[in-house]
Amino acid sequence: MPIITSIIYYLFNAYLDLIILNIILSWFPAVYNIGLFRFLRKLTDSYMGFFRGYLTVGVFDLTPIVGIIIFEGIIYAYASLVPVYDLIDLILGSNYLLII
Repeated sequence: MPIITSIIYYLFNAYLDLIILNIILSWFPAVYNIGLFRFLRKLTDSYMGFFRGYLTVGVFDLTPIVGIIIFEGIIYAYASLVPVYDLIDLILGSNYLLII
């Protein structure tokens, strides 16, 4: 069970990294002509679409900051409710440093 909860935790963090990457790439619109980045946008817009356009200052859309803060709160709440361990410790055991 700890492996499953840890994998879910790390998947949440990986998704957060994808969201941040998508926000950075949104500053370069020509990048979305590449199929991989269109897929990234579709993947992250399923969450970020809820926040788009609510907090704009001039031409700047500041709602991704709100989305990231809320998602960080979800990750923190999940980590405080279930035990999350280092996956290397769980897979290799606590004596993996002796192998290296």
